Amino acid sequence: MAIEQGEYRYFLNGRSTAVRESWSRVVGNAGDWTVESERRAPGVHLAVRARGEGRRVRDFAVTWESTAIGSLAADYRPAEHGLSVRRWRGSTVESLRPACPPEALLSPLMRVFAGPLIAEILASGGTAIVVVPDIRNPADPLGLLRPLVSERSARLVADDGQFREVDYQGDLYGPGTRFWLGPDDLLQRYCWRQSEQQEWDVRLERKPVGGSG
Repeated sequence: MAIEQGEYRYFLNGRSTAVRESWSRVVGNAGDWTVESERRAPGVHLAVRARGEGRRVRDFAVTWESTAIGSLAADYRPAEHGLSVRRWRGSTVESLRPACPPEALLSPLMRVFAGPLIAEILASGGTAIVVVPDIRNPADPLGLLRPLVSERSARLVADDGQFREVDYQGDLYGPGTRFWLGPDDLLQRYCWRQSEQQEWDVRLERKPVGGSG
């Protein structure tokens, strides 16, 4: 068993922000893994616990807490002929079956999952159907964490043997969005222009390996 840890720091227009996204990953001897990650931003706390193998996420649970709308939670797991999603808001529980093929890739929001996802899309020919909890409108409690299905594309731009630069597009990510992946497929950095006035630069800070045994 091996333990890895890290944190993604968010820069907006070249300035450090209060957004922090920490993660830890426990890798089993058979290649299976468990990841716990949380993102803290002013007024918002997002947490994910996911399990998978190789580059693929098998299932995950996500919680959202904000000062604006309170708490929500959802879990995503495989079901016969597709995907099963349960979503909680207070005492209300919804069961959802998004319209997506069985081979759709799960993307549990956090940056630690982005690198392996992009690497899998590259290896699969450059396009894939991806399912992600919807957080496009943080003020909408009816839409948050519902499954959002979209086609994503990945194209290798450069590979210097240490980092792969990838153009990754789909949903919010338009032309010019760049992701840099390390040899272990982990996302090292990405640059995304949210609008003409907002350009994000997110960078990984690795922490010492917790141990193995």
